Amino acid sequence: MLLVTSQMLLVPNSIRVIRHHLLTKNICRDAVRLRNLNYNVPQLIFHSQLQDIKFVPKRNYARHEPDYLDPKGPQIGKYEEINFQLTGYDYTILEEFGKFLHNSAERFGFDVEDAWATPSKHLKVIRLKPESTVVDTEFKLQVYERNIQVINVSSTILPLFVDAMQSSLPGGVNLKVHPHFKEYTEVRYVPDLTLKEVKLQLQELAGERETRKRR
Repeated sequence: MLLVTSQMLLVPNSIRVIRHHLLTKNICRDAVRLRNLNYNVPQLIFHSQLQDIKFVPKRNYARHEPDYLDPKGPQIGKYEEINFQLTGYDYTILEEFGKFLHNSAERFGFDVEDAWATPSKHLKVIRLKPESTVVDTEFKLQVYERNIQVINVSSTILPLFVDAMQSSLPGGVNLKVHPHFKEYTEVRYVPDLTLKEVKLQLQELAGERETRKRR
């Protein structure tokens, strides 16, 4: 680095030394330094030998975001209605785990819209003797079902919640996650056998009337 003093500025040879140094590899850096010192002699050099040098002002670097990016951030998708279907053979265990899933969903920030139970299904299991059609043992099982419906579920949090529930499942309890359809609402109600018989009788009467008209 070349040090310029007040005595050097009065000597013509000093001007030559300064001029030679500015034309070296550090020309831009030293020229800017001399200009900031406000000496009169370097001003002659700027006009005579440094006409092609352009002094770039100091840049203030700032964060730049393209116009096509959304300033609000990425939009995370949500599921409108999701059903958690629980099935099991033990009523007590199924009921307790249903409460646990309900409370866990609220802790995760889900909006629990509804929870309901469906009528139990009766199964008959028959075990035959080896190489025979004779009944060895017979079992009667009841399958219980509980459903919990949540709405506006974040697509990024739902997989984490499902993994947590799957790892907490007790023995004999199955978990299914699926969107809500109208068929799941109809299953909630117990069918009225008397009403079905009346409807069948009405259909038979309507069929007899049509056959009479054709004759």
